[in-house]
Amino acid sequence: MRQAWLRSLQLFSVALWLAVAACTDPVSVGSRDVGLDTAPPRPRTDACGNGLDDDHNGRIDDGCPCGPGEVQTCFSGAVGAAGVGSCRGGMQICDVAAGVEWGDWGDHACSGEVLPAAAEACDGADDDCDGAIDEGCPCTDGTMRDCGVEFLIEPCRAGAQTCRAGTWSSCEGAIGPSAEVCGDGVDNDCDGSSDPVTLCACAPVAEVCRDGIDNDCDGETDERECTPDWPGDAGTPGDAGVSVDANVPVPTCDDLGPATGSDWMVQATPMPDGTGADGGTGVSLETLDADVDTENRTFVTGVICDGTATLAGFALSSFAVVDYARSTCVVFALSLAADGSLRWGWQPVLADNDPPPPMAGGPVAYPSQIVADGLGGAWLTGSFQGRLTIDGVLHEETTAGFASDAFLVHLDASGHVVEQHVVGEHGTGEYFSGLTLAADGEPIVWGASSSPLFGFGSRIVRTTGPFVARVDARGEPRWVATAEPASETSHVTFGSLSMAASGEVLAVGGSNGPVTVGGTSIPSTAPERGQSWVWRLGADDGATRSVQSWQASVGYYAHLQRGRAFDDFLGLSGALRGEIDFDGQHLSAGMGRPEDPISPFAVAYDPSTPLWSRAFITVPFDAFHGVDVHLDWNVCREAVAVVEGLQGSSGATPIPPVSQADFGAGLVMVPENTLQFVQWSRDGTLAFRSEHPLGAGEWRVRDAAWSPSERAVVVVATSTSGFVETASIRRFAFH
Repeated sequence: MRQAWLRSLQLFSVALWLAVAACTDPVSVGSRDVGLDTAPPRPRTDACGNGLDDDHNGRIDDGCPCGPGEVQTCFSGAVGAAGVGSCRGGMQICDVAAGVEWGDWGDHACSGEVLPAAAEACDGADDDCDGAIDEGCPCTDGTMRDCGVEFLIEPCRAGAQTCRAGTWSSCEGAIGPSAEVCGDGVDNDCDGSSDPVTLCACAPVAEVCRDGIDNDCDGETDERECTPDWPGDAGTPGDAGVSVDANVPVPTCDDLGPATGSDWMVQATPMPDGTGADGGTGVSLETLDADVDTENRTFVTGVICDGTATLAGFALSSFAVVDYARSTCVVFALSLAADGSLRWGWQPVLADNDPPPPMAGGPVAYPSQIVADGLGGAWLTGSFQGRLTIDGVLHEETTAGFASDAFLVHLDASGHVVEQHVVGEHGTGEYFSGLTLAADGEPIVWGASSSPLFGFGSRIVRTTGPFVARVDARGEPRWVATAEPASETSHVTFGSLSMAASGEVLAVGGSNGPVTVGGTSIPSTAPERGQSWVWRLGADDGATRSVQSWQASVGYYAHLQRGRAFDDFLGLSGALRGEIDFDGQHLSAGMGRPEDPISPFAVAYDPSTPLWSRAFITVPFDAFHGVDVHLDWNVCREAVAVVEGLQGSSGATPIPPVSQADFGAGLVMVPENTLQFVQWSRDGTLAFRSEHPLGAGEWRVRDAAWSPSERAVVVVATSTSGFVETASIRRFAFH
């Protein structure tokens, strides 16, 4: 029993210093942090067995029985102060009269404890036990140091001290323990347990979906009836693999044919008003991403910079709340019906920090990916600098414009915000670059941070590389898995996430040098050479199921950029500069020199045996020619692609000869501003290729989203003419 009490005290002492940091003056905490400077409601009684005076009545564990001679560790000071700085817990002995069977812990004093001092003694110690050493004491201006390093248990977190005007600050950016708040599922007092039964009795309220709490006290968490059915397409390209609902028919390969109805195009209409950053008429629409759901509803996200425009009848604007002299870029999202008509459009409100940061760019909010939720809505990820207001909620990037915060937004079938979450603390730069959806519709994101230590909800994440995380309805990560470089010279990149029919998360990426993926080490025989890897994780726990990797034999770039899994079939695509062998499928794209163009490639597996592979090498093979391939797989295990020429034959002075590529039937010309629709059968045989000219202008395909129920694709592209960049959304059917 004594070991249990010691373990309990250790948990509290680790969590401690930030609890008392709440009492220092001042503490810098972001508006989304759990407040250190606001005292939460006190519990009505002590939590038995933790050796603390939870209800602040001067009695430790009062009302809790103890046996004669029983001993426990104790601390009568503020919650979380024991074990921080100079403070130490004491010992409590249940000393009862002879013949008495039970006593009360609250009747016995805590002997040998060291409580916080009234003030710092400037002696190099944390005398007042708030996690900060010698705050208010002399120091050298500009000096910084970590504080509260004793603290490890989340949601509490450490901070930093800065020397200003010759004296040390308090421990800034800290979050410390507070009294336990029952029913919120959060370990408020950072003792390793949320909502302990000894303290919290369940008070039934209406069930709140996807919050991980048994709100109605029926023994079930987030029961099925509180959530809608999630229709989907068993993981087909285009809607992130939401699980199949029995009421929604999933097409078979025999059913999958040309799309019905006429194709359509939606063109953006710029409305230059002379208020751009350059004083001219510059309008930019870029960073487009698209998705299509099982009912052929299209979802598009992008960014508009320095101007206004309409897209599908929805008005877009890049301007911040105030008239701003520097460039501003604002994210947008919209959804189109199967016939191309506007269903809804959405934009947040963007403003600069107040005052504007010196030498920083204007406020920006960029998207990275949009994914259909299977119910007519979509999830959207991205990052921003400045002040971003989403559905009336202000989020402020805390580094004054020099870094970024990540955002995750869920829009429903009417385009209304259902959920919004922001990640970014402690002056670092966080961003989300992709996502997929678990079987119950919960988002799984991948992202990265410029700092090895950053805040994600109430959790501290430590990683030197990209990460994958599943996010609940409160913005808390259910789990976080990381891919980290194993040496100082290693570099790690993520390609994409998708859901397999097995329920596993499929993450693909690449690296140069050794890397540790989900705890699995991937060695490197030649650190300068690129390698590709496929990482399978459990969607429920984030645990690594398997990791496969392949290293280039020549060249330093060989990274996977997209992966799709259907049952036991795996389709991969990436980019190569050099040579690589995928289990006997050898791909070659030049000598791997920096001047060689990067060639797209595709590899198909069934189930673990490579079926076919192809590298899309252009002729001539030089830096001035190439093709851009947007490749994916459909439910029939067919590879489908949209290809465009780069540095082809268009323009006043074309570069001869034009780009050429072999898609499986010999070399063909791939001019600029002309789309190539290509499909390969399951064995890699070329099924068909067709061309479609885009028209005048300098076009660039940004994304291609495949219909999960038809052989059709939606292409989002941009065209530049002078200072104005416009955009189009086009749907094509093919067989």
